[in-house]
Amino acid sequence: MLKTPLKRGLYWESRFKGIPDYSQLVLGTSQSTFYFDLEESTTRILLQDISTAYYTEINDLLLTALGYALKDVNGLDIQGITLEGHGREPIDPAIDHSHTLGWFTSIFPVKLELKDSLRGSIQFIKDTLHRVPNKGIGFGSFAVSGNSTCAFSDLAPISFNYLGQFEVGEELRDWDVITSEDSGSQVDSLNTDHNILNINGGVQKGRLGFRIDSKLGTIATEDFGKNFKRHLISIIDHCKESLAESGSLYTSSDFESVDLSQSLLDRLQS
Repeated sequence: MLKTPLKRGLYWESRFKGIPDYSQLVLGTSQSTFYFDLEESTTRILLQDISTAYYTEINDLLLTALGYALKDVNGLDIQGITLEGHGREPIDPAIDHSHTLGWFTSIFPVKLELKDSLRGSIQFIKDTLHRVPNKGIGFGSFAVSGNSTCAFSDLAPISFNYLGQFEVGEELRDWDVITSEDSGSQVDSLNTDHNILNINGGVQKGRLGFRIDSKLGTIATEDFGKNFKRHLISIIDHCKESLAESGSLYTSSDFESVDLSQSLLDRLQS
């Protein structure tokens, strides 16, 4: 755990090192959009059946698939993305969210690194995400502080946001607000989108779906979306097979109080 501001600051700065330049991927100024979704049965397996393969959360698997889809674009094993969250994590017992609604949006950098095997990539990206300080809350204050060498403008122009499950007839989280009423414009007309890729998804009517807004060009955007879906299905299949063959496997981030390498943990579990 990174308990001091200095250690958290060094962590955030390290998230920007080795990140590729994505500007060369932009094709013109127009934006293309691509949608995809998974079958209900596949979505159910992803949400309910395979998390115990590596004790993952859904973002661990989604972002592993994203890492592979980005590699299909630029051929690199290390990618930088900007992750968006709801900002309501219980990081301090003195903070009471119970009388509030909606999101306190958190935006923070994440470095995705692929390994030699799908298993290794899932494990490494899971551990990367589970070690983000305070679920990303705090990057914003660090970025605007006088001690920071990084800023919001340095964030990778690839934004990812998994919104969760919005199922009709099911109980919502106590801070969710879903309404069909017109709320007006949600984005200021002066707010320019500098992202090359905006990837937003969630589960509705039992199906996981994503909308991809892109400046890669129509053909490249469609290819990216199809590859993202293909890699996600491959990861789901891999986790099913791993559970059947090896049972549930821990990763090093499951043991915060012990300095345990993944290679040693793998030997202990073999």
